[in-house]
Amino acid sequence: MKTALDAYRNSMSHEELQDSVIGLAHSLGWKVAGFRKACYSDVLWTTPVLADGAGWPDLFLANEEQRRAIAIEIKSAKDTVKAVQTDWLATLALCGIEAYVVRPEDWHSGEVDRILKAPHRKRPQPYQGESIED
Repeated sequence: MKTALDAYRNSMSHEELQDSVIGLAHSLGWKVAGFRKACYSDVLWTTPVLADGAGWPDLFLANEEQRRAIAIEIKSAKDTVKAVQTDWLATLALCGIEAYVVRPEDWHSGEVDRILKAPHRKRPQPYQGESIED
């Protein structure tokens, strides 16, 4: 049975979670890049990308002091990670860039804080992924 605390932990929208992660990252000295969707027509929203950009993580963070770069895919509690997103996260991890999927529960548990404050890691483990939507 779900509790009120469970409902609260899963209540953040994608935008609220993304804004929270960006705010925390900035307060800890990270540079953050992200790209908002643009209106393509009256009914279609898309993120304009070139070449292999489909599935690129929502946020890319760099911290000179920590000498770390992090790719973060933001997902609401019910969103699934698409195959192209998993592919990018895995590729970035293999190239030495930490890659994470962040959900509201990660924000509320303090996991995002731990990720951003963690000491530099020599080589991140390859991204193992979540259940994938094809």
